[in-house]
Amino acid sequence: MIYGLIMFLMDGEYCLWGDTLSTNIKKYYDRIFMPMAMKLGIGHLFKYYEKAGMIMCLNQKNDMNRPGICDLRSAAIPSNWEGEGYGKIIINEGGIVLQDPMIQQAVMPMFLGQEAITGRPTQGWIGGTPKGKIIKKSQAVKIGDNTAPYYKLYMDALSDDNPIFCLPNKANGHKPYTMYDNIFATNNERKIVYNSVPKVFRDQEIHGLFTGNVGAVIEAGWIKEKFVDMDKIEHIVIGVDLAISVKDSADYSAIVVCGNDSAGNIYVIDTYRFKSSSYNVICENIIKMARQYGAEDIVVEAVQYQAGIVDKLIRITNDYEIIGVRPTKDKLTRFLPTAQKYEVGQIIHNVNLEKTFITELLNFSGIDDSHDDYIDALAYATKHITEKYLGINIGMVF
Repeated sequence: MIYGLIMFLMDGEYCLWGDTLSTNIKKYYDRIFMPMAMKLGIGHLFKYYEKAGMIMCLNQKNDMNRPGICDLRSAAIPSNWEGEGYGKIIINEGGIVLQDPMIQQAVMPMFLGQEAITGRPTQGWIGGTPKGKIIKKSQAVKIGDNTAPYYKLYMDALSDDNPIFCLPNKANGHKPYTMYDNIFATNNERKIVYNSVPKVFRDQEIHGLFTGNVGAVIEAGWIKEKFVDMDKIEHIVIGVDLAISVKDSADYSAIVVCGNDSAGNIYVIDTYRFKSSSYNVICENIIKMARQYGAEDIVVEAVQYQAGIVDKLIRITNDYEIIGVRPTKDKLTRFLPTAQKYEVGQIIHNVNLEKTFITELLNFSGIDDSHDDYIDALAYATKHITEKYLGINIGMVF
């Protein structure tokens, strides 16, 4: 996608680049666009105007005898997706960006009328990892359909009658681009990525295929169980996912106690869930579990009202490091590093864990799960142990 944009700008095209976040756009320019342009020996021809949200190519030795210009837009501000006269409209992470109906309504009219004005139709280049064929109920309500917009666009593009969107590799049966088609990736890098993605997601994340409802992320055969010898546990961390409500339909507050041994294995030592709207009761339950197992750190989701629990824990106890977490990714994405550890046998369950924990774990799909309280608590604890005590950086997954 970046290489294509560089070539379009060199040809004097007017382009629109859409992405998820403004910060991602800046990173793409600094870390991918400019290094690639420099490697091609043309880096000096490009200038990035951050405030204007624009890249300009100063090369005018092209058929159009004009500089190429690319307007940059973020899905975080859908109201800014305006413009006209684009020869190329490029959307990165289409599976995420196109879920916003406001962006769909803004982009589609941009393809109309350009051929009559310029003599060439506007082309749409939309890429990104497929995000499934269906979307969550909360998103479907906004657009009146549970078919993923990116998948719908893909199916429309399969038609030879579609004048706007088409698929590459027509002669090869519209074979999707995969990780193995990335000419800049080494075989060793491909191997690392392949082994880091849980098997259930490899078709989507590596082979570029649209999958149906993925189903359960964790397979029963991945779960190892043994009596935990606490003398061999080096560090203990408690992960907490809060839900301050006592309604029958509400989520539970969930606590997961995890620890690691010297070999890098992570153990799920104990779990507990409950319902309470009392800050005092919630804090008491958390501290009780921490004292029982001698925890060093307590990791708590700190979004909106939940931040009050973090503040209260910090005030009432000095025995533990209290870490507030503000997730930016969806629950499924946050859980993938934990799922990968299950697949390779690096997470081990203590005997006699709560059946509700096992059931929730084996039924978690990331798509409209009725209860997934333990999932985040487990992900927070395993991420903290992995990064702080095992020295492995998970990064921006959260």
